[in-house]
Amino acid sequence: MESLSGSAVTGSSSDVAPDAGEQPAAVEVLDYPALAIAAGEASRAGRRGHTRLVLVDLALLAAAGLVGGASPLLASFGVGWERALAAVLLTLALFAMVATRLRAYDTQWFDGRAVAETVKSATWRYAMRASPYDADNAAAKSP
Repeated sequence: MESLSGSAVTGSSSDVAPDAGEQPAAVEVLDYPALAIAAGEASRAGRRGHTRLVLVDLALLAAAGLVGGASPLLASFGVGWERALAAVLLTLALFAMVATRLRAYDTQWFDGRAVAETVKSATWRYAMRASPYDADNAAAKSP
């Protein structure tokens, strides 16, 4: 097994853990290929969009529930607008749910995460010379 010491990869199989005073190198986000960074950003954008639309949908449903629940209390005052308000809130919640489906932010979120993790995994395998990147250097240098 190969380890990461400092900023270079060592080929010694006896280096399983860093020495007592030596810290392993941290992998920064900028160390990954541009595809992993872009896929991560797309995933975060999808998560934000999906979360916002779901929160709007839930808030509208909760507001419609509150208005509907307060409807018997307001009926004693002779006010008739509470039913119309509940209907409008439910209609807006339906539009928010349809927008969530049409925008497909959840698909963008999950697909972006899958691509980012796949590229990170391939990058790590390459850096560690793991399969399928475990060929010797002589084969790589030959024309």
